[in-house]
Amino acid sequence: MGIAGLTGLVGVVGFYDGFFGPGAGAFYTTILLALGGLSILRATAQTKAANFASNVAGLLTMLAGGHVIWIAGLAMAVGSITGGQIGSHLAMRFGSRLIKPLLIIMSLALTAKMLLDPKNPIHIYLFG
Repeated sequence: MGIAGLTGLVGVVGFYDGFFGPGAGAFYTTILLALGGLSILRATAQTKAANFASNVAGLLTMLAGGHVIWIAGLAMAVGSITGGQIGSHLAMRFGSRLIKPLLIIMSLALTAKMLLDPKNPIHIYLFG
């Protein structure tokens, strides 16, 4: 797949990230691994940059509308920073033999949750 196709797919995931949100990181990483030919560490690093950009855009949009719940955002930031530190340490130490199975398991679990949850917009769209 060429750079234009890859960019298009990443754009679709970006739209998904902005509209729905959950699991976009797993989708970014999967695309960059399978179609972009990146190593697991590089794909994960690129995913973090894409997620950060999306989160900043989302924060600015919510700020403009006055819809930020600061205490929840701070708790999420602490969790994100902690998870990022632990995840990057594990990725550097164990590489793809740990990250790839986790990525597959989490992607499948998230997909199942979205498809099976009757309140999820994706479930509603697909199954009514």
